[in-house]
This record gives sequence, structure tokens and C-alpha cells, in this order.
Amino acid sequence: MVAKNAKNGAKKRRPNPGAEAGDEVKAKGQPAPSGVKSTGLVPADPLSRYLEAVRGIRRLTPEEEHDLALKVQKGKDSEAALRLVKANLWLVVNISFEFRSQFQNMLDLIQEGNIGLMRAIQKFDPFKGVRLPAYASYWIRAHILKYILNNWRLVRVGTTNMRRKLLFNLNKVTQEMTAAGLEPTSKLLAEHFSTTQDNVTAVQQALSSRDLSLEAPVAEGSALTFSETIGSGAPAMDDALGESEIMERFKREVDEFAKPLKESDKVILYDRLMSDEPMTLAKIGERFGVSREAMRQAEDRLITKLKKHLEERVPEIKGFNLAPKAGS
Repeated sequence: MVAKNAKNGAKKRRPNPGAEAGDEVKAKGQPAPSGVKSTGLVPADPLSRYLEAVRGIRRLTPEEEHDLALKVQKGKDSEAALRLVKANLWLVVNISFEFRSQFQNMLDLIQEGNIGLMRAIQKFDPFKGVRLPAYASYWIRAHILKYILNNWRLVRVGTTNMRRKLLFNLNKVTQEMTAAGLEPTSKLLAEHFSTTQDNVTAVQQALSSRDLSLEAPVAEGSALTFSETIGSGAPAMDDALGESEIMERFKREVDEFAKPLKESDKVILYDRLMSDEPMTLAKIGERFGVSREAMRQAEDRLITKLKKHLEERVPEIKGFNLAPKAGS
């Protein structure tokens, strides 16, 4: 009977691996993520794993921080810089979480903040009497803000420092003016921010608009999408074919017109009137041993004859100009 009871007791008291692992974590002195009871199990998502790792990094004393910063400043010591970065990852996490309402992907914000931290370590002067976390907060926050603005919309809005400032403060100042009984006109807001009305108007439009997919229907229940309503900018196929056919006819008629011409007139036609880089009258005259003025007169006669020929044979072509570039 005693053996049977002992057996049943063993069944009721099954070991709890999670509890034992949690005790092991506590024994090692590694805190669990905030608001989550540690079980010793590796967190499932990347953010929790990262936070768990950051919590396990010891922070530096002021003396350690000063010594490492001196090494970085004097000799560009990469090992010292790495220790400063690791010891201040907690700061990047804290600042990143200030912006979680503006941006959902916290790991992206943390990554940008880490870049700001590294930039701060490069610029940090340990003799200024300021701790590195206080100095680095500016760089971390600046990199995170810039990343949010660049990725807030598909179309970038905060492209200048002033527009970034407006994006974060315009609504707040507008509400304050309204509460004070003032009408928040673009002129008044521009004066408040010491900027132009164009900047204020552009940011106001950006804040009141939203991104729209080109594949979205133009109306509810419609099969037509916005992308189908956008013109290509290229000429219609019928127009392009028509123009191509006319140009072919133009070339054929010019070749037909040139058949009975003498050699000097053919040179004027093909190497001057029809060329993208027209030969000068002086060079043509030199080639045939006549003056530039004689070539100019021959060119005028040739243009008059060619225009008459084309108007008769290709009436679709109107208003064309056969004169070469000025100065040639």
C-alpha cells in the first residue's frame, strides 16, 4: 500500500523543466525581459532575444567609460569602441521605445539608433565633463527620427531639416493657436517656425493625405484601377505608325528629288540640309572651288525647289524647316 501511494505521489510531482531552467537563469544573475517571467527558455521572437542579450551586458562605471573613450580618441582603438557600444545598447533600446507609436518595427529603429550610437562614440570628447549616454542620446534620437521620416511614406516628405521639424510640431502648434483663439493660417505658422509658407503648405498637405496604391480601384466596386487611368506619355500606336510612314515617304521623295541633281547640290542636300552636323558653306565651296556666297545662293535655290516638290508629293508634311542651324 505504501509503495502504491509512493508511486502515485511520483506521478503527481512531475518535474517542471521550465521552472528549473528559470531558477538556473536567476542563479546566473541574468534578468528576464520586462513584464515577462523568466523560464530559462530562449525567447521566440528576435526582439525579445535581443532585449534578453542587452540586459545581460554590464554597464560601465564613469572611470571605465572615460578610459575607453580616451583610447578611442587617441588611437582609434576598435576594441575600446566596441566595449563602449555594447555597454550603451540599453540606451538605444530605451530611446527606440519612445517612438514605438510612430513605427512598428522596433528592430529597425534599434538598428538605426545603434548607428547613431557609433557616430556619437566617434565624436565624443571625454574632457567635456559630460557622460557618453547624455551625449549619445542626441545622435541616437537624430538617426531614429531621420529613419522614421524617410520611411513614413512611400513618397518622402521630410526632405529638409525644416520640413522634418514641421512634420513633428505642426499639428501641436496648430492646436495651441486654435486653443488661444488664433486662426492658424499658413502665414502665421510660417512666422512661428521662421520658414516659408510653401514649406508649411507642403507639410500640411502631406499630413492630411495618405499613400494610395496604384492597384486600388478608382471607386468602390469598380474593376478599373488607378494605374489604368495613367497615360504613358508616349504617342498612341496609331499616331506613331502614321508618323513613321510619313517619314519613310519623306525620305523616299528626297531621294527621288536628289537623283537629277548635280554633285554640289547633293552635298548641300545630304551633308548640310539633312545632316545632324551640317557642313559649312565655306567647306562645301572650298571642296568645289567656288565662293561661300555662290554656295549660299545654290542652297537657297535648292531649298525652294525641294519645298515645292515635297508639298506636291507629300502634302501631309506642313511647316517643315529645311534651313540649317544658324552660323553654319
